[in-house]
Amino acid sequence: MQEGNPSVLWDLLKLEIPKSAADLIVIVCSECGNPYPILDYLKREGLREFERERALRTLEHIIVHLGVNARVEPLIRIYNNGSFSEGAREKAEAALEGALYVFKITGDKDSVGALLLHPAAPESAKLAAINLCREKGWLEPLESLKGKRGNGRRVLSEAARARKAIKSRSLLEMRDAKGERGRRMHPPSGASQRAADGAPLRGRVQRAPRKR
Repeated sequence: MQEGNPSVLWDLLKLEIPKSAADLIVIVCSECGNPYPILDYLKREGLREFERERALRTLEHIIVHLGVNARVEPLIRIYNNGSFSEGAREKAEAALEGALYVFKITGDKDSVGALLLHPAAPESAKLAAINLCREKGWLEPLESLKGKRGNGRRVLSEAARARKAIKSRSLLEMRDAKGERGRRMHPPSGASQRAADGAPLRGRVQRAPRKR
């Protein structure tokens, strides 16, 4: 993160994100079209240091685009039903609880619109937000968000993919460690050791008759 630029982080932390929001909220940069996670972890207590550093690093890309005096202006809150029938737009904009937020981020360079998405928001709400952004001239539609209504497509953030990879790697390491521990406690028998070495098994292993 650039030095002397606490304003973006501070403005993001001041946003009134509803308590019902998921842990992970994603900013989609309208300049490059890539999703970047802004973690609600930043506001939590007991946050591990590597998580905080990872969350802060996600701001660097947007800061580079905007310059050192960037600030975030909340413009509209869209109610999560995403339906814009007659009168629904006003209700959507005034709703305190919302799944989608639209912000205009202004910096030293040209203004850059950013669409803040709740991961669990329905596709219809995403499309409604994109259409509203186009009407206002804030945001061009993003390829990753185009699609038919209700098809359930979601933007996977880099952090979500990273967490999944870390979890998979941890599970593999745990399984390997458990297997190694088991092999130390229960050394292989002669037959299984010969099979592991590639030697053919010599006939069928006969068990001794059980004593009555």
